[in-house]
Amino acid sequence: MNHRVVKSAFLGWLVFLSWLWWGHWFSLIALWAVVPLALVALQAVTSTPPVPGSSAPKMSQPASGNGPGLPGEAGQGTGLNRPSRTIPPTATAAPLPRPPDPPAEVPVPPPPPPPELFGQPIQRFLEAIIRILATLTGPQTAGIPLVEQALELLCPLLCIQQGQIYLIDSRQPEFLELKGCFPKSEWNAKRVRFEWGDTPLAPLIRNGEMYSFSSGRRGEPPPIPLLGATPLIDGETVIGLLAIESAPPILYQKPETQGVLFLVGQVLGRLVAERQREAARLAEVYTLKQRIDKLTAYQRKLEHTTEYLDQEYDRQYFEKVGLEKDRTQMFESFQKFLSPHIVERIIADPASLALGGQKQPVTIMFADVRGFTPLSEKLDPSQVVRLLNEYFSAMTEVILQFQGTIDKFIGDALMALFGAPLAVQSPEPRAVFCALAMMKRLDQLKAGWRKQGLPEIEIGIGLNTGDVTVGFIGSDKILTYTAIGDAVNIASRICSTARPGKVLMSAATAAGLGDLVWLEKLDPIPLKGKTQPVEIFQAVAPATLPGFAEVETLLEIPSIPPAKCRLGLPKR
Repeated sequence: MNHRVVKSAFLGWLVFLSWLWWGHWFSLIALWAVVPLALVALQAVTSTPPVPGSSAPKMSQPASGNGPGLPGEAGQGTGLNRPSRTIPPTATAAPLPRPPDPPAEVPVPPPPPPPELFGQPIQRFLEAIIRILATLTGPQTAGIPLVEQALELLCPLLCIQQGQIYLIDSRQPEFLELKGCFPKSEWNAKRVRFEWGDTPLAPLIRNGEMYSFSSGRRGEPPPIPLLGATPLIDGETVIGLLAIESAPPILYQKPETQGVLFLVGQVLGRLVAERQREAARLAEVYTLKQRIDKLTAYQRKLEHTTEYLDQEYDRQYFEKVGLEKDRTQMFESFQKFLSPHIVERIIADPASLALGGQKQPVTIMFADVRGFTPLSEKLDPSQVVRLLNEYFSAMTEVILQFQGTIDKFIGDALMALFGAPLAVQSPEPRAVFCALAMMKRLDQLKAGWRKQGLPEIEIGIGLNTGDVTVGFIGSDKILTYTAIGDAVNIASRICSTARPGKVLMSAATAAGLGDLVWLEKLDPIPLKGKTQPVEIFQAVAPATLPGFAEVETLLEIPSIPPAKCRLGLPKR
C-alpha cells in the first residue's frame, strides 16, 4: 500500500477523533501527545529504499517436509505431493530499518532527607509545639505552676536532658531566682538565687542576646553550668532565661535550631509575664479588699457613735436583755437631739467625747408654754398635737442651729443643753441668742396660726450656767442622756417665773455674755431650798450679732439702746 495513502488515512482519522473529542481536553492532550510517535512508526513501516550493491538474502528451506513447501520444491507441509518448479529470480527486497537504540538511563540522585527540627520532621515538631502552647495558654492546672508545666512539656520536645528556668527578682533586679527545674529531682543540687551582673549571662539579660552554644559544656560559667541559654522576653524586656545544662550539642549548633529556641523563649516569656501580672493584679485586689474591709469596719465604728457614749451601760443592757440593737438606728436617733456640727465633731474625733457620766460646766435652758391648760380645753386633741408638733419642730431647728442639744420634752416644755455632750465655745452667748431667736421664730409661727384661726402660744424661757453631771442615766432597761444637778433645778425655777415672751437668766449666765446683749436687772427671786435670793437678769435685745450662727434673719440690733439696760457683767 502506498505510504502516502496511509498517512492521509491516519491524518483523517486524527482529525475525526479531534472533532469527536472536542471539549475533552484531557483526551485531546493524550491524543496529540502520541501523534509524533505515530508518525515515526508510520515512517519506519512505509519507507523501503533499496540499499545499493546489496543482494537479497536467501530464504532457508526446511530440512524435511514437515513445514509448508515453497513453490517449485517438494514438501509435505500440506500432505500433498506437488510437482516442483523453478522460481524465477526477483529483485532484492530492502531490509527493514533497525529501531534506534534506547537512550542510556541517567542515574537519578536519591531524594534529600526531609528537613528536621530537634531530630523530628518539621511538620510533626510544629504540631507538637502548637499543642504544648495551647496547653500552656489554657486554664492553669491546679497546684502546678506555669514554669514547671512548661519545662515538663518543652524539655522532652527540645531534647533537653537537664534544664532550668530562672526569673529576675522584681524587688532586686540584680538577682536571678530559680523557678523551675527539669527533672525536678535535680532541684536541691541547683543554685536557687545568684547575682548575674558579673557572669557571661549579662549580655543575654541586658540585650536579649542568644547565649552561644558550643560542642560541649562551656566549663563552669559561675555560678551555674550551661551548655546554652535563651532569654525569656516580654515585649522588649528580658524577665529571665531558659538555661540548658545538658542536651545533644549537635542539635543546638544549627542556626535554625537556635532560632526556634529563641522564639520559644519569647513566647514562654510572654506567658510567664502575663501570669505574673495576673498574680500581681490578684494581690492588688486582695490588698485593696483588705483596706476596704478595714475602712468599712472603721466606718461602722464611726457610724456607731453611741458606742463611745454608752459603751459600759449599753453593753450591760444588751447582755442582760440578750438583744442586738441596731447601732445605726441609735445614731440616727441621737442625731435628732444633737446639732449636726456636734455630730460631725464626734465622728471626726471620737476620743474627744468622754464615755459615761461626767461633771462639766453647761448652760441649761428651759422653755415652757404659758396657759397651755386652758388652751387645750378649747381645741380638739388632734389640733393640740398638731400645734405642739409645729411649735417643737421650729424650736428644735433653732436650738440645733446654735449647737444646742435637746435633752428632753416635758409635756409642753423642753430642756436644752449648751456645752454637752461636747464642750462648745461661748456656751452662754449661744444659749441667750438662741432664746432670743426662739422668741422671734415664735412670732412668725403666731402670724401663721392667726391666718388659720388657731390660738396663739406664748412661752417663757429660763437660763442658768453651772457644773452638772451629764451622761446616760436610768435603769438597766431604759437609759436616757440627760444632765442632773443643782444648776438644772435653778434653771427650771427661773423658767417658772418668766412671764410670756421673756428671757430670764441667772447672774452666772449673764456674766458670760460680755458686751453682746442688753440686759435689764430684775428683783432677786427666792428659790425653794436656797437661803439667799437669786439674782435675775432679762435679755432685752442683742447689742452685737455674733458670728457663730446665722441670726441676721431672726435678730436685729435696736437703733436706740433700751431703757434701764446695761452691757456686761463681771464674771464670778
